Amino acid sequence: MKKSFDHSKLKHKFLCSEFLTYNYSQADQDIFVLSMLNGKHNGTYLEIGCNEPYNINNTALLESDFNWKGLSLDINDWYAGMFNMNRTNRAVAADATTANYIDLLKAAGINQTDLDYLSIDCEPAEQTLRALKQIPLDYLRFAVITFEHDCYVFGPDVKIASREYLISHGYVLVVSNVSVSGRQDFEDWYVHPALVDMEVVDQHLATDNSIKFFKNYLYITDPGC
Repeated sequence: MKKSFDHSKLKHKFLCSEFLTYNYSQADQDIFVLSMLNGKHNGTYLEIGCNEPYNINNTALLESDFNWKGLSLDINDWYAGMFNMNRTNRAVAADATTANYIDLLKAAGINQTDLDYLSIDCEPAEQTLRALKQIPLDYLRFAVITFEHDCYVFGPDVKIASREYLISHGYVLVVSNVSVSGRQDFEDWYVHPALVDMEVVDQHLATDNSIKFFKNYLYITDPGC
């Protein structure tokens, strides 16, 4: 499902953002990724827990409008099959907590060890953390990571553990406690400082304990919104 996108409302405009009229992500993770990478074309991604090919999907815009190459995983055969009927880049049906990510990426034609984006969202949150720890982060690096911890449902344990784990691997927390509603924090957003322009990142830092409504974070909003 496409969502209408108004480039003029972006707080920090990236390259080619003026040509976008729609996007797909639930909390505009796709727009955050493009903001961190200044509208990069021909990027690469690993998407864990892809679900539907377009509806609230984090990589559809990257593929369709920015020519990114990537691999998606979902434990559900039906979602993987639907994905492969509708998208150019492939999805595989696999358990994200036991998958061999290096082999899967190579089979998808992605041989580099530095990738541009990791989207990771399994259910429940404990499985998302297990999937994260299955990725060989001593071998693979990601410029941007969006990690769904669902703190508002499962409590803070996974959120805290994932932060400690990613920071120990050199990642920088850029946005904490992202929310779709403004009340329920479900996700954190990260970058790897060796793979992004930290001057751009510094303009986006929001890591206090407050819950961040993604629209207020990414966009200029009307008073009272």
